[in-house]
Amino acid sequence: MRSIILLQMGAVVAGVVLLYLLLKKLVGTQRANFIVAGMVLLGLPLTGFYLTKNYTSDNVYMPRKYFIDSVVELEVAGKKQTDTLFHKVKNLRMVNQYGDTVTMDSLRNKVLLVNFFFTHCPTICPGITTNLKKVQTSILKDTAMHIISITIDPKRDTVPVLRTYASRYNINHDNWWLCRIVDDTLENVMLKEFKSGFQSDSIIEIVHSPHVYLLDKKRIVRGKPMSNVITEANPKNSMFYDGRDSTDMIKLIEDAGLVKMEKIVKNKPPFALLITSMVIMGLVFVAMLVRSRNKKVVSK
Repeated sequence: MRSIILLQMGAVVAGVVLLYLLLKKLVGTQRANFIVAGMVLLGLPLTGFYLTKNYTSDNVYMPRKYFIDSVVELEVAGKKQTDTLFHKVKNLRMVNQYGDTVTMDSLRNKVLLVNFFFTHCPTICPGITTNLKKVQTSILKDTAMHIISITIDPKRDTVPVLRTYASRYNINHDNWWLCRIVDDTLENVMLKEFKSGFQSDSIIEIVHSPHVYLLDKKRIVRGKPMSNVITEANPKNSMFYDGRDSTDMIKLIEDAGLVKMEKIVKNKPPFALLITSMVIMGLVFVAMLVRSRNKKVVSK
């Protein structure tokens, strides 16, 4: 991509030089200087806008979407286009640690961080909850993010038990709910909604899952980039964020911030900046032209 940009810039520079030499012979050096200067002044914002629009979007890292529900073929202006429909977690109905019945729609337009746990877990859950508490502290003032911890043992994890657990870890309920699933099964939620693979004849993998799931504002599961090669950025080569790993939790906070800003990045190209730059450059060119004419008048 860099070589393409350099080639295009080289072609533009060569074209400007050739045009200048031609204008110099046709209209003289002074007029050629003004014409080329005006072209450069007006061309700079256009060039910047072109490069920004066509070459920066692919270079901006965004957490990936992985789970595809379907691919739809559309016909727009006589041309066939395909639209990928990514899996959206449904509007789960839950009861939180204060006994309130809540749904995913209760958190509409928020970025969600979701994990599964149970209060009497003696192994990984305490560490994950401690790490999530650090995450909560860092996003506490961010009203666009919310944490949901779903118990996998609703029989024992009653509302009073969840409230006691929340108090033990000093959890602020304003942006962190400890929930029991209502009107659904754990297997259905894990397999169909969060696409978390496990063997149906064993509950152990669910119990000890360290994953924290990142859901964007449309409740689409997002994750880290994966490849066939283990990398320094993703040494475990997993799309999910490991709640036991402090480094992964820092990455989760960063990615959640990117997902929160995604709409602004995609839907607000710098048209205002382009227009403003062109107006400023135009005024500068006009000022140069007026100054040149004034010098001619004075010299006469």
